[in-house]
Amino acid sequence: ETANGLAINSEGMLILCQHGDRRLAVVKQLQGVSANFETLIDNYQGLLLNSPNDLTIAKDGCIFFTDPPFGFFDLKSSTFVETEMKELDFNGVYKYNPKSKEITLITNLIDLPNGIALSLNQKTLYVNKMGILDKHPKIIKIDLKTQKIETLLDGKYMAEKYQGYFDGMKVHSSGLIFTSGPGGLLIVSAQGKLMGKNDFGHITNCAFDNDEKYLYATG
Repeated sequence: ETANGLAINSEGMLILCQHGDRRLAVVKQLQGVSANFETLIDNYQGLLLNSPNDLTIAKDGCIFFTDPPFGFFDLKSSTFVETEMKELDFNGVYKYNPKSKEITLITNLIDLPNGIALSLNQKTLYVNKMGILDKHPKIIKIDLKTQKIETLLDGKYMAEKYQGYFDGMKVHSSGLIFTSGPGGLLIVSAQGKLMGKNDFGHITNCAFDNDEKYLYATG
């Protein structure tokens, strides 16, 4: 199963990216440490997803998620394994509508999409490009109306100086983006300006409590 990104929808149900099972799933029943899962989506046009990584849920209930190939990453050699099990020849960013059961490809132009979040007005999608392959990490912004893709923050200079990757991210009610990145936790404005950095060391994701009094980070 190997859960990765998690989110709770408006009905209080836990939605998760199951990296190992290659699907988006919902927890239907939870007893102690045991859970029953139901598949939401596990394919695009009949081809199995790679290894869903992170997700964010829009106000209308649609789920945006990233699908990099980390299920095919060999830790010993630090390389991606070529295998027939990988059915898609790209790494996508998708939108899934739970009501219509429809999946839409937003883009396949980000080589290693990871963390994902929506702007406050729900018009812009932020996606972290890890930069493991080309040593050029970025925060990408996508206009959901026009599908225009732009670089919000170029992290190449930070990656040359600090350890860490653009991984998970969250958007604060102020509109600021809190993201893992080179050097720890980065705080970025909606205009792409680096506002601050907390030296947490290498972290993988972050989340706020409901009142935004606390920020939690995983590493």
